[in-house]
Amino acid sequence: MPAGTLLLSGMIMPTDRSSSRLVMYKSLDHGVTWSFVSTVDTGGPATYDPSPTSTTSTVWEPSVAVDANGGLVTYFSDERQKANNVLQAVSYRRSTDGGLTWGGVVNVSAPTNSSDRPGMITVTRLPDGRYLATFEVVNRPSQQNNTAPVYFKTSPDGLTWSPETSIGTKIVLANGRGIGSSPEVRWVPTAGTANGMIVVSSKWALDASGNISGGQNFVVNRNLGSGSWEQLPYAVTYDSADTEGGTFSGFAQGFDSSADAKTLYQATNVENLTTTYNDVRVGSIPINAQQYEAELASLTDTSLVTQPDAKGGSKVGNINNATSIVKFTVQVATAGNYTMNVRYDNGTGAASTHTVSVNGGALSSVAYPATPNWGRFGWAQKTIALVAGTNTITFTKGTGFAELDQIQLYQP
Repeated sequence: MPAGTLLLSGMIMPTDRSSSRLVMYKSLDHGVTWSFVSTVDTGGPATYDPSPTSTTSTVWEPSVAVDANGGLVTYFSDERQKANNVLQAVSYRRSTDGGLTWGGVVNVSAPTNSSDRPGMITVTRLPDGRYLATFEVVNRPSQQNNTAPVYFKTSPDGLTWSPETSIGTKIVLANGRGIGSSPEVRWVPTAGTANGMIVVSSKWALDASGNISGGQNFVVNRNLGSGSWEQLPYAVTYDSADTEGGTFSGFAQGFDSSADAKTLYQATNVENLTTTYNDVRVGSIPINAQQYEAELASLTDTSLVTQPDAKGGSKVGNINNATSIVKFTVQVATAGNYTMNVRYDNGTGAASTHTVSVNGGALSSVAYPATPNWGRFGWAQKTIALVAGTNTITFTKGTGFAELDQIQLYQP
């Protein structure tokens, strides 16, 4: 295939869901037109039954990568191994002729306990040449409390994932929280570091006991999968539990980085409370912005509020009085205009503002459109002028009410 070829893989089923078929298409003109390449694999009826007594034989959820030896690999979820006590495996088939023909099925993770159900696998290549796969594991932490925590495994070449019966390592933050359902993984370069970032998106967050608890953040690992994971706020937020009436919000996750490695783009499906359907929404956040947490600022006549989706687990609320102050002390290397992103929530149902002063200078305001509720974060943006070295950015009461999670500073 010539450089620039786009590949699209998906599952096709008839309207009566009587079969499942994984297919691949390609485009040579940047997605304007598409042509059929091949059928990767076929399975039984497209019936979802995660119970240990399930007899389904569906193939689901393909994703595509190039292995270390230049082969084309389609990873997918495979329900056809129940004779081996495998409720569902994440597996792959490999092609060496541009996707025209495919080799046999090889497992990435195939636990033999008739309970664990790994699925929705995506794979990324790391800068040291290894590959990292993420997938949800349905029926964990239990069949009664099935919140589909996300696990990962690594491979030297994208082909060898031993032992295949292992589900790998659960993604866990330092505070014990995790993520669940519909993960997508991508290695993202970052300026000045060799390791870059492993970035994972998911539908929801999990508390330390494995219960659904919010979900408005990527999780990031800066050491090629070793050590701790941290939060990175989503550009686009949504109601992960669908309590606002949406259907499968956040179920489809997609993101990528800009060519200069300065921006992370995110696209996901979000409930639209006006139409009762879903929108696909796109946003961007800077990758290397300086981040300052509101709870670590100098605070006067405010209060800390515990909020799992806040970066660091806390936000600053009750900025309600003339004497309420949130003062950030920030450092920048060079003087100039900076973009300030403000992560906030405003559940009042109406727009609000804070008054902002930089280095004790003239007062201006930052506007906060209403968010669907308290705890559902949005982004406000403002351009400010900073001097080289130490600066202060002070937020005080404006009109209405809003709470602060963090600010980000960067030069566009």
